[in-house]
Amino acid sequence: MSAVRTGRTLMLAGVMLVGSACASDGGARDEASPSGPYAGMYAALCEVASEVRSGDTERARARFFDDAHQDLHSLADEAAQSDRPAAARLLEAKERVEAGFAGVGPDSDDVEELIAATRTAVGVVGDRVPEPCEQAGVGP
Repeated sequence: MSAVRTGRTLMLAGVMLVGSACASDGGARDEASPSGPYAGMYAALCEVASEVRSGDTERARARFFDDAHQDLHSLADEAAQSDRPAAARLLEAKERVEAGFAGVGPDSDDVEELIAATRTAVGVVGDRVPEPCEQAGVGP
């Protein structure tokens, strides 16, 4: 019976080791790339900035509302718990970009301000602050 228990313990340890190896990035992750719960939203904002600069307003609008808009609200709500001014700056920047999309398209400076406010808010909530889009390798 002791041999069976030892075998099960070793098998469980092996499963745990394999599971942790699969969950771990093994240190291979590019530290400049965004991570955390807002990584997808941040990457989308970087793409929005690139699309606005290139004049592809329709694609930028779709990406903004499909991939970033709701997470920006969530991030602002979370940031407001500890830094209301940072949350307010994020919402103000988001509203300027939204207003731009209601017209001919947002100014690229407004999108860049939204990205900067997003980076600040991500830091406020305790996630690792992503690098600027160009350094993160997100967007062209």
